[in-house]
Amino acid sequence: MGTTLRQAGSDDAPALAELASVTVPLRRTAGRGARQAWLGVNSENFRARGFFERHGFRVAGSKDFQWGNRVDHDHVMVLPVQS
Repeated sequence: MGTTLRQAGSDDAPALAELASVTVPLRRTAGRGARQAWLGVNSENFRARGFFERHGFRVAGSKDFQWGNRVDHDHVMVLPVQS
């Protein structure tokens, strides 16, 4: 039995449709010879980090950036891309 979007949304930060919006460009990237894909996740967004970790991404570092008057902290996550 497959997972429905409702079921996925209850456990995962992004729904399965959102994962497709990530995996489709990853397939295109692999076809162009890329070895890795990178993304940033807010360090306080534990659900999103867990979601991406369950789909193969790993924390590779961190970055800070200014957003208005505040500084946000992101985990930089990487996924090896197979061509």
